[in-house]
Amino acid sequence: MRLSCRMGASLLLAALGPWGRVAFSAQPIENPVLLPEFAVNVSVELGGEEVSLAEAIHSTASDSRLIAYQELREAHGGSVQGQHQLALWCRRNRLADEERSHWRILLDMRPGHPEAVRGLGQREYQGMLLSPEEIQQAKLAKRSERAWRPKLKRIKRAIERGNDQDRSAALREMQAIDDPHALSVIEEVFSGGDADLGLLLVEMMAGVAEQQGVDALVRLAIHSESQKVRRRAVHELKYHQSDSYLTPLMMSLAAPIEVSEHVTVKRGGVSLTRIRASSPLTAFIDAPRLLDSQASVGSGLVSTWQSFGGNPAVEVREHHMRKPLPDQNTYNYTLQAESPDPRHPYEYTGFLTSTSPRGTGIAGSSKLQRSIAMLKDKIIQANSRSTELNQWIDEALRQLTGVDVHPSFAVGEGQEKSDIQPHLWWRWWRKHAWPKDYFAAGVEVWTQSGLEPIETVSVGDRVLARDSQTEKLSFLQVVGVDIQPQENLVFITAGLRTIVTTQDQELLAEGGGWTAAGKLTDAESLATLGGPLAITTISQDRFDKTYRLILSDNDDLIIGRQGIVSRSAARHQ
Repeated sequence: MRLSCRMGASLLLAALGPWGRVAFSAQPIENPVLLPEFAVNVSVELGGEEVSLAEAIHSTASDSRLIAYQELREAHGGSVQGQHQLALWCRRNRLADEERSHWRILLDMRPGHPEAVRGLGQREYQGMLLSPEEIQQAKLAKRSERAWRPKLKRIKRAIERGNDQDRSAALREMQAIDDPHALSVIEEVFSGGDADLGLLLVEMMAGVAEQQGVDALVRLAIHSESQKVRRRAVHELKYHQSDSYLTPLMMSLAAPIEVSEHVTVKRGGVSLTRIRASSPLTAFIDAPRLLDSQASVGSGLVSTWQSFGGNPAVEVREHHMRKPLPDQNTYNYTLQAESPDPRHPYEYTGFLTSTSPRGTGIAGSSKLQRSIAMLKDKIIQANSRSTELNQWIDEALRQLTGVDVHPSFAVGEGQEKSDIQPHLWWRWWRKHAWPKDYFAAGVEVWTQSGLEPIETVSVGDRVLARDSQTEKLSFLQVVGVDIQPQENLVFITAGLRTIVTTQDQELLAEGGGWTAAGKLTDAESLATLGGPLAITTISQDRFDKTYRLILSDNDDLIIGRQGIVSRSAARHQ
């Protein structure tokens, strides 16, 4: 969305094509720019009212605030200071959603920025930025957890040590718990017990329909020391939607941590300080003796006698104090590990420092050597624990997905794979579970200013989307733009335009419902805002870069001049 005050009308015409002229009129308008006919007939929610799509575009094109905002964002949106000023400008001009968008961007660019935190109505609470309502809920949950902890410990003791009657009563009491705040305490208290308690915990968490129960089952499936408990938790996970447990399982896989190191030594020397002290002979203080007592190396002393005019003779003493300077040692290290996103590996950089006697370097600092050894020992322990967890996660994933990404490993009965490769699971996950609603550069989307190529849309813009439940249209704010290289894209020509998208992107087919772009044929028609649109040709080719707009809600994006409905990947998952 790039309009200027001087060229707003001409740019709007350029964006919408040579179909007519903008009619900037105070009277009701039928078609301000010769848009497709459906633009007059299709209703859009704007400012709490329903207006035609054509009126909505005209309203934005003539709104001086939005025109100025677009100019300012284009000129200053790339810096921290620019985002700060844009947020304040939006506040003054009552653009509340746009203001929040810039505060969020500023917080991403400068974590903890105090004014951005205040602008979003958040406060820091236990290391997190939360709204006042969320803080209140967190405090309520903490109070409830404190109340439940002693009760649950009592129930656990009755189950483990009580007689049959006490045990039965405790089990009934536990099964009757329906307070969601008790779940985390139940997991805390009952985890780490014997297999029977673990199975009881699995049974309880399986009865929790919310994501909190799924997350607890995932933790039991990969952290329980009992294989029986792990397998039972995996069994219960099968009754949930795959996207609810795949993400935490995949994020729990850990590639080996690798360390790269670099040592710098700043050699020490000798500090030589020259001090001049003078005093009349009648009031002489033995300053050199005092100075000598502070020097760690021998010092030199030069005394001279001076007489200034008629003044008494003055003794001037020049003292050289020598002090040894130690070596300054710095151990710089970088910890790296693969992540699910190959573009952004996990990385942490740190350093350790010490001093040592001059000329000895790092070998002369036993304290630094111990710190380095402790660091490397922690890395070895973390990698060892990750290897064990990866085996358990691999077992869970194979049971849940029916897929084995390590087909070359021959594993006998009762044996476990010893070398699980997380990147193979992550690669499978990216292919099968990551969002697929990407479009190539040049594909147009409907903004409040008209049609714009998807690659020109920025965070804060609003694009036309359709509510997946009510099918009502509205302009939703773009809260993120994801750019990914893609291969084997689908080229769909319908009417006079070609849509380029990914194989799995679902489009609404006339009479056929949602259909993946890669499965469409030239015998089908697409359902659009203007009615059925026949597909004339379909082909596949390679394209370098694609774009995905992340909207403030999971509504379906409207693309192309024809108003094609594309399904939100978030809702599909």
